[in-house]
Amino acid sequence: MGVEEANTYVATLAPDKMSWVVDDSTRNVHRSENNTRIVKMASMDGEYLLVGRQTIDTSNIFVQYGQGATRTVNVTGGSGLQQAEFIDGLRFSMQSNQLMTMNVALKQGINPGILPANTVCLNSYMWIVNTSDPFMTINAEMLVPYSFLPIFSVQRDSTYAP
Repeated sequence: MGVEEANTYVATLAPDKMSWVVDDSTRNVHRSENNTRIVKMASMDGEYLLVGRQTIDTSNIFVQYGQGATRTVNVTGGSGLQQAEFIDGLRFSMQSNQLMTMNVALKQGINPGILPANTVCLNSYMWIVNTSDPFMTINAEMLVPYSFLPIFSVQRDSTYAP
Protein backbone atom coordinates (compact mmCIF):
# COMPACT_ATOMS: atom_id res chain seq x y z
CA MET A 1 0.00 0.00 0.00
CA GLY A 2 3.05 2.28 -0.07
CA VAL A 3 3.22 2.82 3.71
CA GLU A 4 6.59 2.32 5.37
CA GLU A 5 6.61 0.57 8.76
CA ALA A 6 7.90 3.78 10.39
CA ASN A 7 4.61 5.40 9.34
CA THR A 8 2.30 2.80 10.94
CA TYR A 9 0.39 3.54 14.14
CA VAL A 10 -2.24 2.00 16.37
CA ALA A 11 -5.34 4.17 16.81
CA THR A 12 -8.06 3.94 19.46
CA LEU A 13 -11.65 4.97 18.77
CA ALA A 14 -12.33 8.20 20.66
CA PRO A 15 -15.18 8.37 23.22
CA ASP A 16 -17.24 10.52 20.82
CA LYS A 17 -16.98 7.69 18.23
CA MET A 18 -16.20 10.36 15.61
CA SER A 19 -12.40 10.15 15.49
CA TRP A 20 -9.37 7.96 16.13
CA VAL A 21 -6.68 8.83 18.68
CA VAL A 22 -3.07 7.82 18.02
CA ASP A 23 -0.86 7.25 21.07
CA ASP A 24 2.70 6.69 19.86
CA SER A 25 3.79 5.37 23.28
CA THR A 26 1.69 2.19 22.82
CA ARG A 27 3.14 1.32 19.41
CA ASN A 28 5.93 -1.13 18.67
CA VAL A 29 7.13 -1.59 15.09
CA HIS A 30 8.81 -4.94 14.46
CA ARG A 31 10.63 -4.58 11.14
CA SER A 32 11.88 -8.17 10.76
CA GLU A 33 8.32 -9.51 11.15
CA ASN A 34 6.85 -6.58 9.19
CA ASN A 35 4.17 -5.78 11.78
CA THR A 36 3.08 -3.15 14.25
CA ARG A 37 2.02 -4.16 17.77
CA ILE A 38 0.17 -2.63 20.69
CA VAL A 39 2.38 -2.58 23.80
CA LYS A 40 2.28 -1.19 27.37
CA MET A 41 -1.47 -1.60 27.79
CA ALA A 42 -3.08 -3.07 30.91
CA SER A 43 -6.47 -3.51 29.23
CA MET A 44 -7.66 -4.12 25.68
CA ASP A 45 -11.02 -2.38 26.20
CA GLY A 46 -12.04 -0.33 23.19
CA GLU A 47 -11.77 -0.46 19.42
CA TYR A 48 -8.40 -0.34 17.67
CA LEU A 49 -7.29 0.21 14.11
CA LEU A 50 -3.93 0.01 12.39
CA VAL A 51 -3.41 3.28 10.56
CA GLY A 52 -0.66 4.47 8.27
CA ARG A 53 0.38 7.61 6.51
CA GLN A 54 2.17 8.18 3.23
CA THR A 55 4.72 10.93 3.78
CA ILE A 56 8.20 11.71 2.59
CA ASP A 57 9.50 12.44 6.10
CA THR A 58 8.96 9.40 8.34
CA SER A 59 11.10 10.66 11.20
CA ASN A 60 9.01 13.65 12.20
CA ILE A 61 5.41 13.50 13.40
CA PHE A 62 5.20 17.28 13.77
CA VAL A 63 4.58 19.61 10.85
CA GLN A 64 7.34 22.05 9.91
CA TYR A 65 6.58 25.67 9.04
CA GLY A 66 6.82 26.82 5.43
CA GLN A 67 5.96 25.42 2.00
CA GLY A 68 6.60 22.05 0.35
CA ALA A 69 5.51 18.41 0.56
CA THR A 70 6.77 17.78 4.10
CA ARG A 71 5.36 21.09 5.34
CA THR A 72 1.81 20.74 4.05
CA VAL A 73 -1.15 19.51 6.10
CA ASN A 74 -3.55 17.46 3.98
CA VAL A 75 -7.12 17.63 5.27
CA THR A 76 -9.52 15.01 3.93
CA GLY A 77 -13.20 15.73 3.65
CA GLY A 78 -15.60 14.08 6.05
CA SER A 79 -17.41 14.30 9.35
CA GLY A 80 -14.49 13.51 11.70
CA LEU A 81 -12.03 15.87 13.34
CA GLN A 82 -8.47 15.96 12.06
CA GLN A 83 -5.52 17.43 13.92
CA ALA A 84 -2.16 18.84 12.94
CA GLU A 85 0.53 19.79 15.43
CA PHE A 86 3.47 21.98 14.50
CA ILE A 87 6.99 21.79 15.92
CA ASP A 88 6.42 24.49 18.56
CA GLY A 89 3.12 23.04 19.81
CA LEU A 90 0.71 25.08 17.67
CA ARG A 91 -2.21 22.74 17.06
CA PHE A 92 -5.19 22.81 14.72
CA SER A 93 -8.33 20.69 15.11
CA MET A 94 -10.33 20.83 11.89
CA GLN A 95 -13.39 19.39 10.25
CA SER A 96 -13.91 20.03 6.56
CA ASN A 97 -16.48 18.61 4.17
CA GLN A 98 -14.01 18.91 1.28
CA LEU A 99 -10.36 18.15 0.64
CA MET A 100 -7.95 20.96 1.36
CA THR A 101 -4.31 21.63 2.14
CA MET A 102 -2.84 24.05 4.65
CA ASN A 103 0.58 25.60 5.20
CA VAL A 104 1.65 27.82 8.08
CA ALA A 105 4.57 30.24 8.01
CA LEU A 106 6.14 32.31 10.77
CA LYS A 107 6.58 36.06 10.45
CA GLN A 108 8.85 37.84 12.91
CA GLY A 109 7.72 41.13 14.40
CA ILE A 110 4.23 42.29 15.16
CA ASN A 111 2.98 45.79 14.52
CA PRO A 112 1.28 46.86 17.80
CA GLY A 113 -1.07 49.03 15.75
CA ILE A 114 -2.90 45.99 14.34
CA LEU A 115 -3.81 44.60 17.77
CA PRO A 116 -7.22 45.22 19.34
CA ALA A 117 -7.34 47.78 22.14
CA ASN A 118 -6.06 46.65 25.57
CA THR A 119 -4.29 43.56 24.21
CA VAL A 120 -0.64 42.51 24.17
CA CYS A 121 1.32 39.97 22.14
CA LEU A 122 2.22 36.64 23.68
CA ASN A 123 5.08 36.12 21.21
CA SER A 124 7.40 38.22 19.07
CA TYR A 125 6.08 36.52 15.93
CA MET A 126 2.81 35.63 14.21
CA TRP A 127 1.53 32.64 12.29
CA ILE A 128 0.43 33.12 8.68
CA VAL A 129 -2.03 30.38 7.64
CA ASN A 130 -2.62 29.63 3.95
CA THR A 131 -5.11 27.09 2.61
CA SER A 132 -5.76 25.70 -0.85
CA ASP A 133 -9.23 27.29 -0.80
CA PRO A 134 -9.40 30.50 1.28
CA PHE A 135 -13.16 30.79 0.71
CA MET A 136 -13.99 27.31 2.03
CA THR A 137 -15.94 27.21 5.29
CA ILE A 138 -14.50 24.79 7.87
CA ASN A 139 -14.86 24.20 11.58
CA ALA A 140 -11.47 24.78 13.16
CA GLU A 141 -9.89 25.38 16.53
CA MET A 142 -6.37 26.75 16.88
CA LEU A 143 -4.54 26.03 20.14
CA VAL A 144 -1.64 28.40 20.72
CA PRO A 145 1.35 27.21 22.77
CA TYR A 146 1.99 29.46 25.74
CA SER A 147 4.35 29.15 28.67
CA PHE A 148 3.16 31.11 31.69
CA LEU A 149 5.93 32.90 33.53
CA PRO A 150 4.95 34.68 36.76
CA ILE A 151 5.16 38.46 36.46
CA PHE A 152 5.77 38.92 40.15
CA SER A 153 8.02 37.30 42.73
CA VAL A 154 7.17 36.14 46.21
CA GLN A 155 9.50 37.32 48.95
CA ARG A 156 10.23 34.93 51.77
CA ASP A 157 9.84 35.92 55.37
CA SER A 158 13.17 35.25 57.03
CA THR A 159 11.42 33.93 60.17
CA TYR A 160 10.25 30.79 58.31
CA ALA A 161 12.52 27.87 57.58
CA PRO A 162 13.15 27.24 53.88
